[in-house]
Amino acid sequence: MIVDRRVNIGQTVVASLNAPSLFLIAKDLTRMQVWVAVNEADIARFGGLPVAFTVDAFPGETFRGEVGKVRLNASMTQNVVTYTVEIVTDNSNGRLLPYLTANVQFELDRRDNVLMVPNAALRWRPSAEQVAPEFREAFEKLAARKDKLEAAAAGTNRAASGLRKGTT
Repeated sequence: MIVDRRVNIGQTVVASLNAPSLFLIAKDLTRMQVWVAVNEADIARFGGLPVAFTVDAFPGETFRGEVGKVRLNASMTQNVVTYTVEIVTDNSNGRLLPYLTANVQFELDRRDNVLMVPNAALRWRPSAEQVAPEFREAFEKLAARKDKLEAAAAGTNRAASGLRKGTT
């Protein structure tokens, strides 16, 4: 499959030391690669990871792949070192096209059959009426102590911010 024609009809082609490139030909579009620039701090954990990615051409559709290899030629842009990670994906349905922009998520770890609790449930504090009567007194003492600590911490933060805002 021809991906790009590099010359136009009637254009003069001059062969000098290098043979001119007339066409860009794709060998096999059923196996595609996504090239991702990854920060050097994260590169050590990327071998063979499963990957999910989306492309802007098909919003809402998620494609799957896996890390094929990490290229060793690093590049530095604005003092940030990145490595190119090649993701291999199946494109037997032909939906992915060359040069689409991909938004990639690497799956670093996976846990199956685990209990999931909403984060708001971890911050819930019952009122005194919701606590069993035999534990209510201890609960009220604990709540008073927490309120006192929070008030002291808020006063410290206010004092520190007042020092920063002062003039000299």
